[in-house]
Order: sequence, then structure tokens, then C-alpha cells
Amino acid sequence: MTLPASSSLAGLNPNGWRVLAVLTLAIILWFTMVIPATLTSLLVVLLLSTSGALTFDQAALSLGQKEVWLVFSMLIFSAALTGHGLDKRIAYYMLMTARGNLRQLLFMLMLFGFMLTFFMTNAFSRLSMLLPIAAGLVTTLKDRSTKGFAPALYLLIVFVPYISSTSVITGSGGAIYAAGLFQSMLNFEWSYLQWLLMMAPISLLTLILLWGVLVVRFKVPSGDNAEELIPYFKSEMKQLGAMKDSEKKLLLIALLLAGLWMTSDWHGMTPAISALAAACALFFFRLISWKEAVTKIDWGVIFMFAAGFAIADGLRINGVVDWLFTMMPPNLNNMTAFSVAVFMLVIFTVIRIGFTNNTAMVASLMPLALLFAQTSPHNTQWIGMITLVACSNGYFFPTQSSGSMLVYQLGSFSSRNFWNFGVLITILMSGLTLLFAFFFWPIVGLNK
Repeated sequence: MTLPASSSLAGLNPNGWRVLAVLTLAIILWFTMVIPATLTSLLVVLLLSTSGALTFDQAALSLGQKEVWLVFSMLIFSAALTGHGLDKRIAYYMLMTARGNLRQLLFMLMLFGFMLTFFMTNAFSRLSMLLPIAAGLVTTLKDRSTKGFAPALYLLIVFVPYISSTSVITGSGGAIYAAGLFQSMLNFEWSYLQWLLMMAPISLLTLILLWGVLVVRFKVPSGDNAEELIPYFKSEMKQLGAMKDSEKKLLLIALLLAGLWMTSDWHGMTPAISALAAACALFFFRLISWKEAVTKIDWGVIFMFAAGFAIADGLRINGVVDWLFTMMPPNLNNMTAFSVAVFMLVIFTVIRIGFTNNTAMVASLMPLALLFAQTSPHNTQWIGMITLVACSNGYFFPTQSSGSMLVYQLGSFSSRNFWNFGVLITILMSGLTLLFAFFFWPIVGLNK
């Protein structure tokens, strides 16, 4: 990949143009998915190193980023969580508290899906965990006149994993990658607790509003009108048997991990170190074997992270940030914080329509968003977090994710239902993000 030396006349050296060329190719390939996303990630590392934009050591060094190890550790934890049935035990216990009230049942399932975000980084995995539970509920109620319950239930389990993905720093591959990008490009490190305080209320309020609209729109009856579900839950709990020692150990490790994350500012351990310690504990107590972990880990996610960080390093090392400062029009400084926030929300929500993989979108476009933000007079981290919400928003069609397609094929809701609620969620989440960004984020330390 050779470029004429004259390209540097525009203010950017040839290696900078090479990085931008690789970034453009990555965006196209991740957008169109003409080849697997993992292959695109490997191609990025190859092209950056062979073009001279980075040495191979620099390009491959991204595999050592702590965010890569955080993802790796959380994938192991997710595999152990599903392997011992602890997830189902907690879910059925929570659902039993609704005592046959269908509206409360939907609320508890929504709450359970939100809780999964703390320990499972993959939205599709969370949806896959919720789906069999939902299918069991629908089958049990198939002879009842609760026609609105099934579409409300399935739409809920489709949207909950994606709405929750930015709630915590470990909530999705995109969130973890963005956190790493803030540090590598901006030298800014998020604490687990600060991220949680800023982002979780937005997701939780959106979910509660979604639940309210669903029960009204599909006329889900109130009252204890589905008592036959209680024996069903008891039967499922009986099949799980008494709580095993392995489940108790897994629950203890999960609680300790959550505690370490919450108190990271006090003891100094990063989320990655805490997660790696938890993963090692899983192996030590034989809650998962290495052979089992290898077969359940999606290694492609790790290579996608490495490619994204390599692109970010290439942009930084080759002076693309400084060059972009000189290329931006002078009137950009006159844009108000509100104008910039709305612009980023709209642009990235629209772009999100074409991406079927949230991590791929964040990995390819977040570096550009942060480059743009650095040319603005407003807080770069503030703009970056708004952009992250937009990258995780905008689900208008079932084809935008493998999870939504999986549930859509069950036939319980129409594509028009999906569109209507996708638009509603996008408006709610964008509006709440703006509200929190201007009035709440400054209270927890992030000014505009």
C-alpha cells in the first residue's frame, strides 16, 4: 500500500493516509460483512504493519490491552454462569415473586435481563438466556386468553439486552472498547462506579418506560390472572434441584467481583485485573475447565478489539489528530454543546442501521468520533459518551441483529411492531441521554 510523497502536502504524512485508508476499508468490510468480522480484524493488523503505518510489534501490541483481557475474562465468566444453571435459578426465583401477575412478570424478567448485563458482555448471549424462559411462559399460557402477553414478552426480551449494553463498563464489547479508546486516545480512564452512575440510570429508565408502553399497547392484564405459572416455576426449580456447592461458589465469586469493581477507586485494581482474578478462581475451584472455556469463547471478539486499538494507535502515532485540527472549519467552534450532542446522536443512530455488529461499529467509527470531538471546544469525553449511546441505539428493523432475527422468526410480533418500538426506544434513550448529559453528568464529574 504505497502513496505518493505529495500526499503529505495536504498536511498529513503518507503513513497517516495509509491508516485512514485501512480505516476506510475496515468500515466498509465491517459494514457490509462480505467477509467474517474476525477476518477483517486480522486484515487490519496485517495491512497496518505491511504498509509501514505501524510496525508489526505496534500493531500486535493491542492484544495486550487490559480491555482485551477484560473481555477474555468476562467471556469465561459467562460460560461458567450458563454452564451451572445459576442464571435459570435466579430467573425463576425472581419470576415466582410476581405470583402470576403478568405485568409484574414482565417487569421481573426485564429486571433480570438488566442484571445479566453486569456479568455477561454479549447482548446475544443475554438474549439467548432469556429466550427459553420466555418460550416456557408462552407455552404454559397457550390456552389462556392472553394474546397480548406473547408479543409484549418477546419484544421485551429482544430490546432489554441492547438497551442495557452501555449501563456498565462491562455491558458490551462496544462499551469495553470505548473505555479503552478513551484511555489510549485521550489519556482518560473511567472508573467502574463513575460509569455505572452515569449510564445505568439512562438504560433503567428507558426499560421502565418501555415496559409501561408494552403493557398498555398490548393490553397485558393486571392482577393475579396466571396462577398456573406458579406450579410451572416450581416444576422448573425442582428440575434444577437443591442449590449445588458449585452454584454457591459461583455466586460468591460473582458477588466478590461486583464488590471489587464497585470499590476499584479504593483498592486500585482495574476492572480487568478483578475480572482476571475471578476467571482464575473459576478454574481453581473447577467451576469450568480450560477445554470447556476454549469451545465457548468467541475469539473473534478479541481480535476485533485488537484491530480497533491498532487503528486508534495508528491515528495517534501518525499525527492524524493534529492534522484534523487544521482541516476542521473555523465555524465548528461556534457550535453549541447541544448542537454537537444532537448532531452526534442523529448521525451515529442513522449509521447504526447498517451495522449488524455493535462492537464492529464502535471499533471502526468511535476513533473518528473522538477525533471530531477533539476539534470541538467542548469536553471530548462528554461527546464520546453521547456517541457511544448512539452507537448502541437505533434498532429499527429485525435484520439489524442476529438476536432480533432469531426472535422475530417465532412470529409473535410484526416488523411494524419492531419499527414502532424501535423508534420509541431511540427517542426515549436519546432524550434521556441529553437530559442526563446536561443536568446529571456534571454532578458526577463529567462537564460539557
